[in-house]
Amino acid sequence: MDRSYGYPPNVIIEKFQQRLKIIKNLDRYSDFVKAIKIDNMIKTPEDMINLIKRSVEISNKQGYTNILSITEQQDRKFDERSRYNKQQQQQYYNRKDKR
Repeated sequence: MDRSYGYPPNVIIEKFQQRLKIIKNLDRYSDFVKAIKIDNMIKTPEDMINLIKRSVEISNKQGYTNILSITEQQDRKFDERSRYNKQQQQQYYNRKDKR
């Protein structure tokens, strides 16, 4: 078993925290893009939008998030209400049959 019990060495943590402080103090997207070293990928606002869209799609597929369009949200609510109503009807009829 290693001495750090799987935690990174203090040097790594300190460098990570320093980079986070720098990133948190940025106030322009262009500086942020340079700081995280993707300035070769992001050259236009459309590039940034596409990166964000791809990131959301990947996150959804991996189950980290579940961002739905308004139509999908409405469909989901309708399905939930339908299931709830069906459950309520079944409970009603089950009680009625027991009498």
